[in-house]
Amino acid sequence: MRSLVAAIATTSLLGGCGLHERIDTAACEGYGYKYGSQAWAQCMERRDEHRKAVGVALIGAGAGMMASQPTYSAPAPAAPMQVYCTRNGLTGLSNCTAQ
Repeated sequence: MRSLVAAIATTSLLGGCGLHERIDTAACEGYGYKYGSQAWAQCMERRDEHRKAVGVALIGAGAGMMASQPTYSAPAPAAPMQVYCTRNGLTGLSNCTAQ
């Protein structure tokens, strides 16, 4: 799940740079800022900072989801056992005991 959130955030932050720039340009011009003006540049900067903050929040939310999941660990290894065997000389059978 965390990798999915990271992938979405990365795509949002990096993969769609051209698309985001076009959307932001249209939005800032829609607010009445003239392309290339100081006010337009500030609008673009605010929109970029907002996008980055949303991406960080998504990544942080994914990390939080992972932290809330239970953790599992392997069971502790059993103590080593000693096996003692004796052989009956008449029958050839072994008698083994573990301790």
